[in-house]
Amino acid sequence: MKVLAPILYVLAQVAAFALLVTLLAWLSFVLRDMFCYPDYAFVVGYNLVIVLLISLGAHAPGMWIASRFGSSSVIRSALPLLSACVFFLLIFGGDLVLNAVNAEQCSLGNPEIQDNSIYTPATLKALVEVGTRLAALAWIISSVWLACLTIRRAIQRT
Repeated sequence: MKVLAPILYVLAQVAAFALLVTLLAWLSFVLRDMFCYPDYAFVVGYNLVIVLLISLGAHAPGMWIASRFGSSSVIRSALPLLSACVFFLLIFGGDLVLNAVNAEQCSLGNPEIQDNSIYTPATLKALVEVGTRLAALAWIISSVWLACLTIRRAIQRT
């Protein structure tokens, strides 16, 4: 099992990434047409909690493998999970701020009509884009670093 740990870690991280990206793609289609609905903030918050719980479940095998076989602490093993959570908080938080900025405009008429004319402040867009890119980069770098650490420990033990 110690020799297979690096392979299992990489597979666990790839599976977590694929699951979460698929979930985000699905949620983007679901939430896109609901922007001006009155319960949008509740729906976004509810979906954020679900995404964070699924992220925890998806990263749990990789965290266990890295902490058990990579001889790293639980905090180090949780770095990809923390980066993913920051990534999701920025995406969903940006949506909530954008909804608050457009509250007056959304109240002008039928929600289906108002969805196509959303005002996006340039600073909010820049902050969310830069923040999500940095969080995604941290997610990838921490996953690769833990994979290298697990590989190094497996080589040392053989």
